[in-house]
Amino acid sequence: MMSLSIYANATLGTGPRRPSDAPVIETRVAVTKQAEARSHFEIEVLRILAMSPGPGESVQKAFDAKEASLRAFFVTLSAEERAALHALTQDDRDPLGFGRLSAERRSRVLSALLGGRRRE
Repeated sequence: MMSLSIYANATLGTGPRRPSDAPVIETRVAVTKQAEARSHFEIEVLRILAMSPGPGESVQKAFDAKEASLRAFFVTLSAEERAALHALTQDDRDPLGFGRLSAERRSRVLSALLGGRRRE
């Protein structure tokens, strides 16, 4: 019995490009340009929400840390900044990414934003 090679008639280099051959897209430039139009507190909230879990850290602990970081950050904001941030959370487009939080966690974070000690 004679074996057939499936590559006998193949022309090399005619298939789709490999991912390593694909052009590299610089995402930092896009994020930087987008961040220029934002206020400092929006950027900080986005940074906190974008934090990845550490090595060996559970997802729950990572989100607990995000919640604690947000609460600590909200304490440093003035009343005007808190009001502006709260207005952004009411936007249907969810520009800050609060939709990534569970409903219970989002409720706690928003109550921390609206209440608590305020810097004037």
